[in-house]
Amino acid sequence: MPSIYQMPHVKRLHLLRLLLTSCMAVSFSVALVFADLQISVNDSVRLKAFSHLGVPLHPGSGNNAVCGRLPDGSIASVEEIDASNGWIKISSGTESGWIIKKYIAEVLSSFGTTPTGLSYVVGSWNLEHFHDGAKRGFPENTRGGPSYPARIQEDYETIASMIESIEARIIVLEEVYAKEIEESGERKMRSTEIGKLIGILGSDNYDYEVGKTGRTQHIAILYDKRYVRMNAVCECNIPEEEGFKKNLFDRQPFFAHFTFMHQGQPMNDLVVVGVHLASGQYRTKNHDRAMELLVEELKQARQDEWCIPSDENDILITGDFNANRFDNKVEDFWTEMENNGWDVLGDDGSSYPATRLSGNPLQLRNSKIDYIIVTKGNRGLSGEEITADRATVHTDLVGSDPVSFRRHSSDHIPVTINVMIINDTDQMIN
Repeated sequence: MPSIYQMPHVKRLHLLRLLLTSCMAVSFSVALVFADLQISVNDSVRLKAFSHLGVPLHPGSGNNAVCGRLPDGSIASVEEIDASNGWIKISSGTESGWIIKKYIAEVLSSFGTTPTGLSYVVGSWNLEHFHDGAKRGFPENTRGGPSYPARIQEDYETIASMIESIEARIIVLEEVYAKEIEESGERKMRSTEIGKLIGILGSDNYDYEVGKTGRTQHIAILYDKRYVRMNAVCECNIPEEEGFKKNLFDRQPFFAHFTFMHQGQPMNDLVVVGVHLASGQYRTKNHDRAMELLVEELKQARQDEWCIPSDENDILITGDFNANRFDNKVEDFWTEMENNGWDVLGDDGSSYPATRLSGNPLQLRNSKIDYIIVTKGNRGLSGEEITADRATVHTDLVGSDPVSFRRHSSDHIPVTINVMIINDTDQMIN
């Protein structure tokens, strides 16, 4: 069994699903009418504070102790209603607690309401040795090309600005330096470099998780807490096999189960998987076997409810595949996956742009190695939450000066897709 991050969180996810199954009929039927307001479980509500301290949250129904506060005007989701006394349990972001009815100013939306046309951006970006003090430029600097100096504060601001400009709500980041430290009494992987990004983006808005494998370069998942909630995060432990001259993965696949939020209301869920296959586009055998094992791992994870609920069909794989679907170094996994419930969001080499700057002079040439692959059919993402047949490669960020782009950010280009916000056709984690 692969090692598990946040085991308590995973256990809570499984327990929550059991509780939902047993309690759904009761909790969904509860509704209270307060003057002109009819409030039901799963409603989205706007809060009203009556002092500068904000709206007080209480640890239990009828319990007057204060366990937290929310600012005036906060949007919250109704989780539970105690019909015996009218107390209401709400959640907003990472905060939850019980309130009395006077703090609800209005009901914004009810369970089942779909925000028409709304979508969130999900994708990946290889940040090229994202490590303070590290010089960059490989492999071009071994072929007469330049090396690039260690990043400075201006570079962090540039990268943060680009993440904001593409409106990424969930983004897999590769080649991130991290180390294990003790935080809040537990051992956890942390990245000073991503911490700097979040310092610019806003710690109230963003958070991240990062995998353990990869020596000095890891896979991380950065997410915007205003729009998504992370339910569980896990790292694979796919064993290496004989017959390969190099590891199947440069670092183990890292994935997380998310719920999209809209106005404080939980909407559809999905799993985002970050990958970084073995470097070297000629390692077709490695790439084929790696993707075969990853698909098997995800299937087993669903069966075991290891990070992925058993009925969760919305899975998105993204990252640096170190494989070009359109070159003469042919991998079989593209077609195998397309024929077995997956959709590679990039079918035409003439319209799918380069995802990495290469060569000397540096240009966007034919290095097409970053992709997004999603589930299709049987309530999968493609054709339902995702309607585009091709991921977006943000070449517009490069502009007319590839050298400047690489100096201040990376040799890779962000690759994203829009995922629609809908009522989930799979079991939703509320």
